[in-house]
Amino acid sequence: IALIIFVSADNLTSLDDKFIQPVIKQFANAMLMIGAPVTFFSLVKNLTDIYIVSEKNSSARKLQIKTIVTSFIAVVLALITGPLVAEVLYLHQGIFAGLGLFSSGMNMTEFINSLIPSNIFEPFETIMPFPIIILALLLTYALCSIGEYFGAVHRFINISLEVFSKML
Repeated sequence: IALIIFVSADNLTSLDDKFIQPVIKQFANAMLMIGAPVTFFSLVKNLTDIYIVSEKNSSARKLQIKTIVTSFIAVVLALITGPLVAEVLYLHQGIFAGLGLFSSGMNMTEFINSLIPSNIFEPFETIMPFPIIILALLLTYALCSIGEYFGAVHRFINISLEVFSKML
């Protein structure tokens, strides 16, 4: 408000182009950079927790339901925030122009081909949440079949989630 009152429209436009928009873009890049590992480790933690509960065959079904609900919420949030971040970073077409699965011109074939990228790090670089979900499912399956090392790896996942969550 102070800028609008004391700065002319030309200077305000220049200030926006030179300072405000670059800072917003850097903030969005930082959130994307840190948000992807948080999403990934959260999904893996929740999926391994489901495995632990089902293996013990305990009466802790509330934890299993809570884990499934939390994972579902994380996926929905990723689906909502992904296009919004893309809007800020790439599209610049108005706040809701980037919403929708194929709004960036991606057809169904390109979408299916993007689900499983050829590079293991690509799910952390893309805005689409599906590759990171598939990678989390694959890692969880592998972790649940490694036997005696499962406990140590599960602790590592919990620590990693805590670290990246604190960064976020």
